[in-house]
Amino acid sequence: MAQYLIDHGIPSDHIVEEGESPDTMVNIVNSRRIIDQREGRKRVALISSNYHVYRCLLDARKAGLKCTGIGAHVAPYYWPSAVIREFIAVFTRPVYLALFIVCWLPCLLLVLA
Repeated sequence: MAQYLIDHGIPSDHIVEEGESPDTMVNIVNSRRIIDQREGRKRVALISSNYHVYRCLLDARKAGLKCTGIGAHVAPYYWPSAVIREFIAVFTRPVYLALFIVCWLPCLLLVLA
């Protein structure tokens, strides 16, 4: 990613890499630590695959990182499996699972009845 930014005109001394994270949440926590240590105005954009931005923003909120989400294009053939994976990842979180059960399940049962 750093090389991509350099190739597109961003000076290398403006790039701070975070390369120790095994997953999104750890990346956000580590990135927030880096951001908090830097001086000046702090405007943050979280960039991820377009299907993954919502879950990234949930993690950012949980970590106390104020940011804007930007979704990168994903090939259409990848969408079905990616969206299913994200749906499961979001709705297995306790709060969303409870909302799903309380709100959507009764509606689904009404439609099927």
